[in-house]
Amino acid sequence: MENGMCDRKKERRRIDYVDRISALPEPILQLIMSFLPFNQLVQISVLSKAWLQAWRTFPVLEIDEIKSRPNKWETIGNSRPYWEKLVQLRHRNKVAIRKLTFRSHDALNLANQCIRYAIANNVKELELEHMHPLDRWYSLPQMVLCSKSVNVLKLQGYKLESLPLGNDLNLSLRKLSLSNVYADDQVMNNLVAQCPLIEDLEFDCCQGFKSLDIKAPNASSIAIATLLKCEVSITSCKNLKRLVLWNCSFTDEWLCNQISRLPLLEHLFIRCCQNIERIKISSTLLKTLCICMCERLVEVEIYTPNLRIFKYDGDVVSLSSGALTLSETELCFSSHDVDSQWYVNYIELLARFHKFSKVLNLRSRDCENVNVPGELRLILPHPLSGAKHLNFTVELSYSFNFAIAKVMDFLLWISPHAETVSVDYEDKKKFYFQFTYNQQPVYEGKIAECCKSLPISCWEHCIKKVEIDVNSTYFKMNMNTHEIHRISKVERFVFYEGENISEKIDSLAESGVSHLEEIY
Repeated sequence: MENGMCDRKKERRRIDYVDRISALPEPILQLIMSFLPFNQLVQISVLSKAWLQAWRTFPVLEIDEIKSRPNKWETIGNSRPYWEKLVQLRHRNKVAIRKLTFRSHDALNLANQCIRYAIANNVKELELEHMHPLDRWYSLPQMVLCSKSVNVLKLQGYKLESLPLGNDLNLSLRKLSLSNVYADDQVMNNLVAQCPLIEDLEFDCCQGFKSLDIKAPNASSIAIATLLKCEVSITSCKNLKRLVLWNCSFTDEWLCNQISRLPLLEHLFIRCCQNIERIKISSTLLKTLCICMCERLVEVEIYTPNLRIFKYDGDVVSLSSGALTLSETELCFSSHDVDSQWYVNYIELLARFHKFSKVLNLRSRDCENVNVPGELRLILPHPLSGAKHLNFTVELSYSFNFAIAKVMDFLLWISPHAETVSVDYEDKKKFYFQFTYNQQPVYEGKIAECCKSLPISCWEHCIKKVEIDVNSTYFKMNMNTHEIHRISKVERFVFYEGENISEKIDSLAESGVSHLEEIY
């Protein structure tokens, strides 16, 4: 009897320990693998024979000698035999490869071996990155630019040589991303011309260009970053829908001319373009416009009847526009020279966008623009009067000790008697306020003195109740595994009239600061 009971217990234990995941079909296992970082794929390959086989035939290969070292003390070269053996094994087993990612400092032989293997197996995506000393690039093997199977090509740290002469390559590239790549105008213009299907182009910190005439009739997205002293024309890209310009030396005239000749443009992002002083855009299809940190910008003129999202980060500017109906607006105004006139212009811009926008989000780096002087508050209108909800974000870490009550005082001045307010500090701490107001501004049975001179009574003496949710986020490291875990904590507070609400709100922010510093 006892032996029978023991046998049944052992059988139940065996059933409990069945590895049902490893029993899944190989395509399902590889689907699971496609969601994991490559270094974890190496780890799960030792779990069972099924996982090992799925790993050996997995059509994605990532060799990253920059970050995927066995341990932090091992030199880059020591891990190379492992990668060489891995490539040889896959090549010997004739494993088809869909995507190859290769990042290294100087492993040219291994890189070329991987590239030959991938192209021979009709690879679809190639991402090749070589970290190199300044002004030194590695020549890209010709087979890469001649491959007709590659749809996505991302290159960093390479030099592009001339394409084979007399050949109509008719390549299959749909996305080309070049970062810190050296190529002359002829090579680049010829390469783009040989890719009739190309839809997505990215240029970042590239050198050697002097005059680029990008002729890509099917391109829908172009991003140009840190391309200085180079003439660029994109007017042949008639199907372009998305354009990103970042840290470029383009002028007002260039921008106006190019945009006016892109009839299908829907999304335009202009960032850190310091030569631009005036932006004039007239587009019937433009839906998204983002203008950030263009320090010399003084005027924006937009006639975009279908614009839905507008984001601006910079100094106050002169704004001219046609009728706008924005679903979302995000504004971050800052200046090194703030005076009374700056605040007047700032408040006028807030009022204008309040009329245009369904949702208005405000951002600040140092909270200085919330310091509207008291004498101006007496004469200026409340720019967001009638708004029921406000969103405010503080960005930079050195503003950690900002006074939340001071921010609230500003927000409830620009939008008197708002019902809810959210204040987000760098994804570390979020405050959500919900206000209930008295019908009359009564304080100890009388109208408060501070309310008598104001057009609308001040918030502190009108509040009946304020409910505050504080969401704090911090990171904790496991000292054994060095893994970092994100931890969130939500607390709720309720304050009533008669209490010193400003002081209590600031105490919540201060307690959160000490808590985060202790965790870090």
